[in-house]
Amino acid sequence: MKRCDTLNIEIIDKYIIKITLSLKDMQNYGVNYEKINYNDKKTRQLIVSLLYKVKRTTNIDISKSKIFIEAFPTEENGCILYLNIINKEIMNNILNDNSKKPLIIKFKYIRDFKNMCKILINKHYINKILKNTLLQINNYFILIIYSDNEQLSKISPIFFEYGSIIGYGELNKKIIEEHCELIIKNNAIETILKNN
Repeated sequence: MKRCDTLNIEIIDKYIIKITLSLKDMQNYGVNYEKINYNDKKTRQLIVSLLYKVKRTTNIDISKSKIFIEAFPTEENGCILYLNIINKEIMNNILNDNSKKPLIIKFKYIRDFKNMCKILINKHYINKILKNTLLQINNYFILIIYSDNEQLSKISPIFFEYGSIIGYGELNKKIIEEHCELIIKNNAIETILKNN
């Protein structure tokens, strides 16, 4: 793990960068946790500035990568941002990895999650998923699933249709679990469908 002085930038691994902003940092950019939204001009300015600082302090240029950014509040009214780099190479690595590691999918609406669950059941793909857990952060829903990667290659298009794949592996899973509220532990897909 490499730590940089500017804004507490940490390179967690080659696909995850953690940036901790203090209350003063947030005030300098004119944003607060509740108002962080990519549609907001000040938030976009903050992200562009952070990408520049990441490049300047670490020599890592992620400005041309597809990035998923997750924000979590701190007790000091600051904010922790995780920049997850998601691209085709990573998805290929996921699908070619023979080990059973968790895949993390984010849903903007609970209805999207429920609709995905129905498709998985209707296509008899549910037996391809070994276990799955549902969490929530703010208004978003996060699904953590385990499956062997031969099966993932068959069902991943369904995940892309209804949600966004935001991470892979035990490290990403621990980050999500640390910051999110547990909704259903194990068999979340089956439980949601039984209750609807």
